[in-house]
Amino acid sequence: MDYASPGCAHTSRKPPSDREAHPQRHVFHIGNWRPNIPITPRSRTIPTGGSWKTTLTMSRVSKIEAIIAKCTPKERSAVLRSVQKLIPRHPFEIRMNAPADIILDALERSSDLIVRGVRGVVGEAVFVRQVIPRLRSWKNITTTGDHPYDVALQDRIGTVRIQIKMQRRVKGKPMIRNNCAVVEVQRTRTGIRAGEQTRPYRFGEFDILAVCVEPSTGNWNSFRYIPERWLKARKTDASLIDILQPVSIKTDKIWTDDFEIAVSRMRSRKPRPKLI
Repeated sequence: MDYASPGCAHTSRKPPSDREAHPQRHVFHIGNWRPNIPITPRSRTIPTGGSWKTTLTMSRVSKIEAIIAKCTPKERSAVLRSVQKLIPRHPFEIRMNAPADIILDALERSSDLIVRGVRGVVGEAVFVRQVIPRLRSWKNITTTGDHPYDVALQDRIGTVRIQIKMQRRVKGKPMIRNNCAVVEVQRTRTGIRAGEQTRPYRFGEFDILAVCVEPSTGNWNSFRYIPERWLKARKTDASLIDILQPVSIKTDKIWTDDFEIAVSRMRSRKPRPKLI
Protein backbone atom coordinates (compact mmCIF):
# COMPACT_ATOMS: atom_id res chain seq x y z
CA MET A 1 0.00 0.00 0.00
CA ASP A 2 1.08 3.56 -0.57
CA TYR A 3 -0.39 4.85 2.69
CA ALA A 4 -1.25 3.52 6.12
CA SER A 5 -4.35 1.39 6.32
CA PRO A 6 -6.32 0.57 9.48
CA GLY A 7 -4.43 -1.74 11.80
CA CYS A 8 -1.19 -1.46 9.83
CA ALA A 9 2.10 0.12 10.89
CA HIS A 10 2.74 3.66 9.66
CA THR A 11 4.70 3.76 6.42
CA SER A 12 6.97 6.46 5.02
CA ARG A 13 4.63 6.98 2.06
CA LYS A 14 1.73 9.40 2.30
CA PRO A 15 -1.56 9.38 0.40
CA PRO A 16 -1.58 11.43 -2.81
CA SER A 17 -3.89 14.03 -1.29
CA ASP A 18 -1.46 14.55 1.60
CA ARG A 19 1.56 14.80 -0.71
CA GLU A 20 -0.19 17.45 -2.76
CA ALA A 21 -1.20 19.44 0.30
CA HIS A 22 2.28 19.19 1.80
CA PRO A 23 5.06 19.30 -0.82
CA GLN A 24 8.28 17.40 -0.15
CA ARG A 25 10.35 19.23 2.46
CA HIS A 26 14.17 19.12 2.85
CA VAL A 27 15.63 16.94 5.58
CA PHE A 28 18.25 18.42 7.93
CA HIS A 29 20.73 15.85 9.30
CA ILE A 30 22.16 15.97 12.83
CA GLY A 31 24.13 12.83 13.58
CA ASN A 32 21.76 9.85 13.31
CA TRP A 33 18.72 12.00 14.01
CA ARG A 34 16.92 13.29 10.91
CA PRO A 35 14.05 15.60 11.79
CA ASN A 36 11.79 16.41 8.84
CA ILE A 37 12.10 20.19 9.12
CA PRO A 38 12.49 22.73 6.34
CA ILE A 39 15.93 24.29 5.89
CA THR A 40 15.74 28.00 6.50
CA PRO A 41 18.49 30.61 6.85
CA ARG A 42 18.25 30.18 10.60
CA SER A 43 18.35 26.37 10.57
CA ARG A 44 21.51 26.43 8.46
CA THR A 45 23.34 27.93 11.42
CA ILE A 46 22.39 25.09 13.76
CA PRO A 47 25.56 23.10 14.62
CA THR A 48 25.85 19.35 14.40
CA GLY A 49 26.77 16.71 16.96
CA GLY A 50 28.40 17.74 20.25
CA SER A 51 28.74 21.42 19.36
CA TRP A 52 25.15 22.16 20.42
CA LYS A 53 26.04 22.95 24.02
CA THR A 54 29.11 24.96 23.05
CA THR A 55 27.11 27.11 20.64
CA LEU A 56 24.33 27.66 23.15
CA THR A 57 26.87 28.61 25.83
CA MET A 58 28.68 31.02 23.50
CA SER A 59 25.34 32.53 22.55
CA ARG A 60 24.59 33.19 26.21
CA VAL A 61 28.06 34.63 26.77
CA SER A 62 27.69 36.90 23.75
CA LYS A 63 24.38 38.20 25.06
CA ILE A 64 25.91 38.85 28.49
CA GLU A 65 28.87 40.65 26.91
CA ALA A 66 26.48 42.80 24.87
CA ILE A 67 24.60 43.78 28.03
CA ILE A 68 27.82 44.57 29.91
CA ALA A 69 29.02 46.71 26.99
CA LYS A 70 25.99 48.96 27.51
CA CYS A 71 26.55 49.26 31.27
CA THR A 72 28.10 52.24 33.00
CA PRO A 73 31.54 51.87 34.64
CA LYS A 74 29.84 51.73 38.03
CA GLU A 75 27.50 48.96 36.87
CA ARG A 76 30.41 46.99 35.38
CA SER A 77 32.26 47.18 38.69
CA ALA A 78 29.18 45.83 40.44
CA VAL A 79 28.96 42.97 37.94
CA LEU A 80 32.65 42.20 38.44
CA ARG A 81 32.22 42.00 42.21
CA SER A 82 29.26 39.67 41.77
CA VAL A 83 31.18 37.37 39.42
CA GLN A 84 34.20 37.32 41.72
CA LYS A 85 32.02 35.90 44.48
CA LEU A 86 31.23 32.91 42.25
CA ILE A 87 34.85 32.19 41.22
CA PRO A 88 37.26 30.36 43.58
CA ARG A 89 39.91 32.65 45.06
CA HIS A 90 43.44 32.46 43.71
CA PRO A 91 45.82 30.57 46.04
CA PHE A 92 47.87 33.76 46.52
CA GLU A 93 44.76 35.66 47.62
CA ILE A 94 44.19 32.95 50.23
CA ARG A 95 47.85 33.03 51.23
CA MET A 96 47.79 36.81 51.66
CA ASN A 97 44.25 36.84 53.07
CA ALA A 98 43.49 39.76 50.73
CA PRO A 99 41.60 40.19 47.44
CA ALA A 100 43.49 40.57 44.16
CA ASP A 101 42.70 44.26 43.73
CA ILE A 102 44.17 45.09 47.17
CA ILE A 103 47.31 43.06 46.37
CA LEU A 104 47.71 44.90 43.05
CA ASP A 105 47.21 48.26 44.75
CA ALA A 106 49.93 47.36 47.25
CA LEU A 107 52.34 46.44 44.46
CA GLU A 108 51.53 49.67 42.65
CA ARG A 109 52.60 51.58 45.78
CA SER A 110 55.77 49.52 46.32
CA SER A 111 59.38 50.49 45.62
CA ASP A 112 61.27 49.79 42.40
CA LEU A 113 63.24 47.06 44.17
CA ILE A 114 60.05 45.17 45.04
CA VAL A 115 58.62 45.62 41.53
CA ARG A 116 61.90 44.36 40.11
CA GLY A 117 61.54 41.18 42.16
CA VAL A 118 57.92 40.77 41.09
CA ARG A 119 58.87 41.12 37.43
CA GLY A 120 61.39 38.35 37.95
CA VAL A 121 58.84 35.91 39.33
CA VAL A 122 56.37 36.90 36.60
CA GLY A 123 58.99 35.93 34.04
CA GLU A 124 59.38 32.56 35.76
CA ALA A 125 55.60 32.06 35.81
CA VAL A 126 55.33 32.84 32.09
CA PHE A 127 58.06 30.29 31.31
CA VAL A 128 56.36 27.60 33.40
CA ARG A 129 52.78 28.25 32.29
CA GLN A 130 53.23 29.27 28.65
CA VAL A 131 56.65 28.18 27.37
CA ILE A 132 56.98 24.69 28.86
CA PRO A 133 53.57 23.47 27.55
CA ARG A 134 54.82 24.20 24.01
CA LEU A 135 57.85 21.94 24.51
CA ARG A 136 56.19 18.67 23.51
CA SER A 137 59.03 16.24 24.24
CA TRP A 138 59.85 17.66 27.65
CA LYS A 139 58.53 16.89 31.13
CA ASN A 140 58.72 19.27 34.07
CA ILE A 141 60.37 17.38 36.94
CA THR A 142 61.13 20.41 39.14
CA THR A 143 61.06 19.60 42.85
CA THR A 144 60.59 21.97 45.77
CA GLY A 145 63.69 23.17 47.54
CA ASP A 146 66.46 25.76 47.44
CA HIS A 147 68.04 24.97 44.08
CA PRO A 148 70.50 27.06 42.03
CA TYR A 149 68.08 26.66 39.11
CA ASP A 150 64.39 27.50 38.68
CA VAL A 151 63.14 24.66 36.48
CA ALA A 152 64.29 21.12 35.68
CA LEU A 153 63.05 19.58 32.43
CA GLN A 154 63.59 16.03 31.21
CA ASP A 155 63.47 14.44 27.78
CA ARG A 156 64.46 10.96 26.56
CA ILE A 157 68.17 11.91 26.76
CA GLY A 158 68.34 13.42 30.21
CA THR A 159 67.65 16.37 32.52
CA VAL A 160 68.30 20.03 31.77
CA ARG A 161 68.40 22.59 34.59
CA ILE A 162 67.25 26.10 33.66
CA GLN A 163 67.92 29.36 35.46
CA ILE A 164 65.43 32.10 34.49
CA LYS A 165 66.34 35.79 34.64
CA MET A 166 64.85 39.09 33.49
CA GLN A 167 66.57 41.60 31.27
CA ARG A 168 67.70 44.39 33.56
CA ARG A 169 66.04 47.79 33.61
CA VAL A 170 67.52 51.14 34.64
CA LYS A 171 65.08 53.84 35.74
CA GLY A 172 62.23 51.91 34.18
CA LYS A 173 63.92 51.53 30.77
CA PRO A 174 65.60 48.42 29.33
CA MET A 175 69.33 48.39 29.98
CA ILE A 176 71.31 48.33 26.72
CA ARG A 177 75.09 48.19 26.32
CA ASN A 178 76.86 47.96 22.97
CA ASN A 179 73.56 47.19 21.24
CA CYS A 180 72.94 44.27 23.61
CA ALA A 181 70.47 43.78 26.44
CA VAL A 182 71.97 43.17 29.87
CA VAL A 183 71.03 40.50 32.41
CA GLU A 184 72.18 40.30 36.02
CA VAL A 185 73.20 36.74 36.84
CA GLN A 186 73.38 36.42 40.60
CA ARG A 187 71.08 35.46 43.46
CA THR A 188 68.75 38.02 44.97
CA ARG A 189 69.80 37.39 48.56
CA THR A 190 73.28 37.87 49.95
CA GLY A 191 74.74 35.25 52.29
CA ILE A 192 77.89 33.55 53.53
CA ARG A 193 78.38 29.79 53.55
CA ALA A 194 81.63 28.12 54.60
CA GLY A 195 83.34 31.50 54.44
CA GLU A 196 82.22 32.16 50.83
CA GLN A 197 79.55 34.43 49.41
CA THR A 198 76.47 32.53 48.24
CA ARG A 199 75.07 35.23 45.96
CA PRO A 200 77.29 34.47 42.90
CA TYR A 201 76.47 31.49 40.67
CA ARG A 202 79.20 28.95 40.09
CA PHE A 203 79.70 27.21 36.78
CA GLY A 204 78.03 23.82 36.88
CA GLU A 205 75.03 24.86 39.00
CA PHE A 206 72.62 24.95 36.03
CA ASP A 207 72.69 24.09 32.32
CA ILE A 208 70.75 26.75 30.43
CA LEU A 209 70.22 30.44 31.14
CA ALA A 210 66.82 31.68 29.92
CA VAL A 211 66.50 35.45 29.78
CA CYS A 212 63.10 37.11 29.42
CA VAL A 213 63.65 40.16 27.21
CA GLU A 214 60.18 41.63 27.69
CA PRO A 215 61.66 45.06 28.57
CA SER A 216 62.99 45.31 25.00
CA THR A 217 60.32 43.41 23.05
CA GLY A 218 57.19 44.15 25.08
CA ASN A 219 56.38 40.44 24.92
CA TRP A 220 56.55 38.27 28.04
CA ASN A 221 56.98 35.19 25.85
CA SER A 222 60.25 36.51 24.42
CA PHE A 223 63.15 34.47 25.82
CA ARG A 224 66.78 34.17 24.80
CA TYR A 225 68.72 31.02 25.70
CA ILE A 226 72.40 30.25 26.13
CA PRO A 227 74.33 27.26 27.51
CA GLU A 228 75.57 28.10 31.00
CA ARG A 229 79.19 27.23 30.15
CA TRP A 230 79.15 29.89 27.38
CA LEU A 231 78.56 32.68 29.92
CA LYS A 232 81.44 34.98 30.78
CA ALA A 233 83.41 34.25 33.94
CA ARG A 234 84.49 36.77 36.54
CA LYS A 235 87.96 38.14 35.98
CA THR A 236 88.82 37.64 39.66
CA ASP A 237 87.55 34.04 39.83
CA ALA A 238 87.05 31.88 36.74
CA SER A 239 84.81 29.48 38.68
CA LEU A 240 82.16 32.18 39.13
CA ILE A 241 79.75 33.51 36.50
CA ASP A 242 80.17 37.20 35.83
CA ILE A 243 77.32 39.33 37.18
CA LEU A 244 76.39 41.42 34.12
CA GLN A 245 76.06 39.40 30.91
CA PRO A 246 75.34 40.85 27.44
CA VAL A 247 72.29 39.36 25.71
CA SER A 248 71.79 39.54 21.97
CA ILE A 249 68.17 40.41 21.18
CA LYS A 250 68.80 39.27 17.62
CA THR A 251 69.54 35.56 17.58
CA ASP A 252 73.07 34.52 16.64
CA LYS A 253 75.58 31.70 17.14
CA ILE A 254 75.55 32.28 20.90
CA TRP A 255 72.02 33.38 21.82
CA THR A 256 68.88 31.74 20.44
CA ASP A 257 65.14 32.11 20.94
CA ASP A 258 64.69 28.35 20.47
CA PHE A 259 65.02 26.23 23.61
CA GLU A 260 65.76 23.07 21.61
CA ILE A 261 68.66 24.74 19.81
CA ALA A 262 70.11 25.91 23.13
CA VAL A 263 69.93 22.37 24.50
CA SER A 264 71.59 21.00 21.37
CA ARG A 265 74.42 23.51 21.77
CA MET A 266 74.76 22.65 25.44
CA ARG A 267 74.92 18.90 24.79
CA SER A 268 77.38 19.26 21.93
CA ARG A 269 80.08 20.31 24.40
CA LYS A 270 81.46 22.69 21.76
CA PRO A 271 83.24 25.81 23.02
CA ARG A 272 81.58 29.20 22.80
CA PRO A 273 81.82 30.38 19.17
CA LYS A 274 83.46 33.64 18.27
CA LEU A 275 81.37 36.26 16.51
CA ILE A 276 83.01 37.96 13.58
